[in-house]
Formats: sequence, C-alpha cells, structure tokens
Amino acid sequence: MTASKLLSTVESFVHSNIQLSKESPLWRSMVELLAIGEAAASLGFAAARVSDDFDRAGNPPAALVSRCTVLSPAAKLFSTIRVPVVLQSVAVVHERWTVQNAFSLRDKIADAQIEAVQMGPEALQRRQLSVAMIDDHFVREFRLWTEEIERLAQKRKLPMFFCLAAGMRLWQWTLTQLHHQTDSLGRRMYSDVRQSVTFAMADALSGLLAARSLIVDLLESKERTPEGSEAPPIMFDLATIASLRAAGSTGQISAELLLGYDCQFSSAARSEFNSLNRKLDGSLCGTLTARDRAEHFLIELSQRHKSREL
Repeated sequence: MTASKLLSTVESFVHSNIQLSKESPLWRSMVELLAIGEAAASLGFAAARVSDDFDRAGNPPAALVSRCTVLSPAAKLFSTIRVPVVLQSVAVVHERWTVQNAFSLRDKIADAQIEAVQMGPEALQRRQLSVAMIDDHFVREFRLWTEEIERLAQKRKLPMFFCLAAGMRLWQWTLTQLHHQTDSLGRRMYSDVRQSVTFAMADALSGLLAARSLIVDLLESKERTPEGSEAPPIMFDLATIASLRAAGSTGQISAELLLGYDCQFSSAARSEFNSLNRKLDGSLCGTLTARDRAEHFLIELSQRHKSREL
C-alpha cells in the first residue's frame, strides 16, 4: 500500500495541468519516486509470494523459513524508511505543485506513516532482519543470488546488473568482515548491542533486495510474455536507478562501518576492500543516463496527456 502511494503520486503528476520546463528538477524527483515505488512493490510481492509458500508448506524446509524471515521484514523496512522520506522531499521542495494537486502529498505521507505504525516500528523490522540475515541458509542463498546477477552482467552487459552485483558482493564481504573485526577497544563489530552497525547493514540489505526483486520481476516478465511484448524500456531504466541507489548506499554504509570505528584492517583485507570499492565505483559508470531517459519518458507522457486534453 505504501509503495502504491508513490506510484499514484507520479501518475497524478503526469496527468496534472501544471506547466513545467523540461529542466525542472521536479521531473527528476518523479523519476526517483517511480523507481523506488516499483522496487518497493516488487519486494513486497516477493515477500508475499514466499509467505504463501511458507503457509502452504506445512513443514517448511529451513531454507524457505530463512528466506521468509528475511524478505518479510526487508519489504516492510524498505517501504518504511524510503517511501515517506522521498514523498517528504518532494512535498518540501515542490510546495506549489503539492498545494495545487488534488492528490495531496501530505495525505500520502500521513497514510504511509500510519501504515508504518501498523506494521511495527522500524526498530522491530531492523532487529528481525539483522538477526535473520546472518542465518547460514540465507548467507548461502544470498551468495547464489549474487553469482546469478554477476552471470547476467557478463551475458547481457547492462549497467543495472554490474551495479547491483557490485553492491551485493560488497555487502556480503562487509558482513563477513564485521563478524571477524573488532574496534579500537577490542569489541566485536557485529553484535546485538551495537545496533548502529547491525541496523545499518539491515537498511543496506533492504535496498539491495528491492532492486534485485524488481530485476527478477522484469526478467520473469520477459520469459512469460510473447515475443516482442516484454516490459517497456522505462522499467529497465527504473531498475537501473534502483540498483544505483542500493549500491551507492551500500558503499557508503560499508565504508562508514569498516573505517569509521577505527577498525584494524590486515593488509589482505585492506586490498580486498579497495578492490571491491573500485568495482563498485566502476559499475556506476553510465547509470545516470537511465535517469535521463526516464525523465524524457515522463515529459513526453505528460505532453501527450496535455495534447489530448486540448
């Protein structure tokens, strides 16, 4: 429901009569809303499907239990921490459109906050996810997911695959490193009492899972639809934007946690960390052209709507 508020905001904006130049930053904001909304929806549907599998299983295998206990809080957390923030930023920066628009952003923000309360506080979702994501079954499955995205990157040569694969690889390496690493006082980095570490890693994971869910949905849509009727290019651009945001956030969080606590790197660990960061930086090349194409798509869509109104 929270993700749908993002998507309906973009729709109402495109069908509004507000006059904007092509250079207006509001187009970019709408692209960000659309990308996050689609990723949030895909992750929500993924969590719903695995929950249905869990209910039907009767005596579910450990791997399914692990997947369910990760995807469900991740879906709730991603919507809770990302959707209201993006809606709020649009409402603050673009007040004139907010007031004129019949679909008030403030109403959507209030609804999103109410839904977040109904799903449980963010701390609860972060706590559940920070425990579930270190389960051995999920760690192995996440590694397989990462390898799958890496194979797709080599096969299809699309920025979204390289970007997401680099973010996933860095996240898993960081998680492993945090388990073995201590701070300057000798305290273990990844522990229940250090929520500044565990919660941050949960936030990063929710973004990566949302981007992956959107990509998986697009690939499955292509396989299940007749030749020539696959998802429109705009959807792949949105998946690229979601992957860019998730990978960028992972890079920032990893650097803060591994370096910000004055951790003692071995020379081998330092070398590997630098290598993963270089791969992440390199994977970002060309990703923002997807945002430019998505902006152009929304502008053209809005112009076509206005011409029909005339």
